[in-house]
Amino acid sequence: MHETTRFVTADELIYINELLVGAELEQKTLLGKQRVRDLDLLAAAVGRPAQTVFGADAFPTLDEKAAALLHAVARYHPFADGNKRTATVGAILMLAMNGRGVAWDAHAALGQIVAMAEGQAEVGDFAAWLVTEPGPSFLQPDADQDQRLIDRILREHDWLLSELASR
Repeated sequence: MHETTRFVTADELIYINELLVGAELEQKTLLGKQRVRDLDLLAAAVGRPAQTVFGADAFPTLDEKAAALLHAVARYHPFADGNKRTATVGAILMLAMNGRGVAWDAHAALGQIVAMAEGQAEVGDFAAWLVTEPGPSFLQPDADQDQRLIDRILREHDWLLSELASR
């Protein structure tokens, strides 16, 4: 699946995080802290969906790859704030870029995402729960198109993202 899978980049996750928490962080005193708390954790999170074990994909399906990204960001906190929200948008973006949309109940998704962030669920649990539907794919990076896609995700999942902000 690697040859045809488009993965989310660190720059895209940073952009998403800035959209989600940029205004909030500007109103807080960060005492010298940066928005990216740990660049190594961010690099590890971005690389996790593409990991291989003995030459085989560690996460063979697109759902597993998206779940691996969500888990890595939500659980290990590479950002100073907004990790669950950034993880959620990043996973939805990865699915969307590869021609899949989420078909979940937002209330159920909230429980699943919080469980992953709190270590009560693993990648396989989330991937098994995740239901997706076909959509257009965006396999070639295009900044304008990708920005519109991220904006659409933020609008469509506003309730879920607002709820995640308070948890």
